[in-house]
Amino acid sequence: MKTLRILYKIARHLSRFIGMPLFILASFVPKDKNLWLFGAWNGKKYLDNPKYIFEQVLKEWPQIKALWICKDRCLRDELRSKGLPADIAVSPRAIWYQMRAGAVVFTHSVAWEFLPYCVGISSRRVQTWHGMPIKKIGFDDTRTPNARWRERIYTFFIPYMTERCDLVLAGGPEDRDRYRSAFNVRSENVRITGYPRNDRMQNAVATHEGGFRAIYMPTFRGAVGSEFNLLEESGFDFAKMDEVLHSNDIILFIKIHPVQRFTIRDIESISRCDNIKIVKNEGDIYETIGSYDALITDFSGIFFDFMVSGKPIIMAPFNLDSYLAKDRQLYY
Repeated sequence: MKTLRILYKIARHLSRFIGMPLFILASFVPKDKNLWLFGAWNGKKYLDNPKYIFEQVLKEWPQIKALWICKDRCLRDELRSKGLPADIAVSPRAIWYQMRAGAVVFTHSVAWEFLPYCVGISSRRVQTWHGMPIKKIGFDDTRTPNARWRERIYTFFIPYMTERCDLVLAGGPEDRDRYRSAFNVRSENVRITGYPRNDRMQNAVATHEGGFRAIYMPTFRGAVGSEFNLLEESGFDFAKMDEVLHSNDIILFIKIHPVQRFTIRDIESISRCDNIKIVKNEGDIYETIGSYDALITDFSGIFFDFMVSGKPIIMAPFNLDSYLAKDRQLYY
């Protein structure tokens, strides 16, 4: 199995050379400084900072041609039904636009949100990230083996796979220092602007009726697409918690990371509760999070986002030792 994994990694890296001719072509294609492309979460979600910048540009800057790039046809159709300009990354028009883009705006990386070999070397890359980091990220994450060496190899041999950023948005001086190190950029490339998603959250008004509403938002654990096992492994007693919540007129909402899913057992347990609800991952939590009365979290950057509301936050760092050993290191 180990040999197969090594061969797979070698084959995957070699396959990336296939995109080099297109990248070279894209780098020679003249850029339109007024053509801005936006994407988020592997092109499969419409949320986070790029969403709010995109909507603001459409509303206030008519001279900018803005287009949302999708890797999911259902998302493309949904956005178009709302009158928003969107296209599939692999469509001929979107490929041409990626080659012509003056700027690309994203939550993770150009390689994840777009077709990286179609984004030329002179297109400006705007990194908005997807959460103020409590966990170590990028080049600061020493759990990622040989990250800096890999970046150097990509720079010389497969430049479209580099993590280069021309502009990074930050929430404050501390945030700026983290991003400068994590993304290996100069201080002047990190601008303290605040986060557009926080503007939307701060403007949210608590309009709900009834009792106290708390939301539990634990951080990402394990692998993309994996089950969220923390509650099951911790022996969380849903029935007992439901009784306590009911007696105190509290509703507990549980929202896990967008790239993970609940276990079947947890879904069945929650379905039997009256005061515990699941918040589905299809929507944009920043549209509604301001309406909750309190946040419960652990190592998630949502901690910093929710501070904007001025409402109570409970830190519940379950399995801290295990998390540090198996998942990520922390800044704080």
